[in-house]
Amino acid sequence: MMNEPYGPIPGMPSPVSADTTKVTVCVEGYTFNGKVHHMPQQRILDALNKGIVTGHPRASRAFVQIAEAEVLAAEGQKIEESTTSYIGKQSILFVIDREGGQRRSEAVKRQLVGYPIRSKKKVRAKIQMPVYTITGTLYTENWQKLDHLLEIDDDFLPVTDVEINPPVCIGETLVDFVAINKSHVIFVLDATQAT
Repeated sequence: MMNEPYGPIPGMPSPVSADTTKVTVCVEGYTFNGKVHHMPQQRILDALNKGIVTGHPRASRAFVQIAEAEVLAAEGQKIEESTTSYIGKQSILFVIDREGGQRRSEAVKRQLVGYPIRSKKKVRAKIQMPVYTITGTLYTENWQKLDHLLEIDDDFLPVTDVEINPPVCIGETLVDFVAINKSHVIFVLDATQAT
């Protein structure tokens, strides 16, 4: 018996077992509030960098699927709602994880597979992007400098304890976790020792 072309991959978890995380996705001129589906052991950051792992052979690496999306214009007015929206990853400036970001996912990782925790060095940085300035904490290996982190192969970088200016159109300036798209970074200032 032949597998259907869009059926689950044998040995992979069913898409039904996927988790959802509430997110805000910011692109130039628009903000999307909704939910991203991903596997329980997968962080939003991993889903952005590696694709949404659902056991489905057609899972996209180029687009992020947002369920139950509310689409807002830059000025904050609601444009429309959509049961499913697809946002090109290249157009994403940053993604705000509304459910605790890295902290929640690290706890899930330890619970599911017992990952060892490595100590990392905190680097406070000011990141200039089109329209937004993001100030937050990046984490490097103890031996790394900020430039090492900026040169890794991943497209999205994790930033914690974030201040966003100007506020995203929903009026927020302070959030716990943001995944920024490196391709939209204009410059980064090391603000670790700034007063």
